[in-house]
Amino acid sequence: MANTALKHADYMAADMGHLAAEEARLLALEAEYCSHGDTVHYT
Repeated sequence: MANTALKHADYMAADMGHLAAEEARLLALEAEYCSHGDTVHYT
């Protein structure tokens, strides 16, 4: 049972790392293509 819990914790940590990387990628895109109202400004 403890082994299963450890594997679950490993999967959760991997998911959190993936989510953090995805959030960073999206924030970088947002910084590059910033929308102000109904106009999109490309840098």
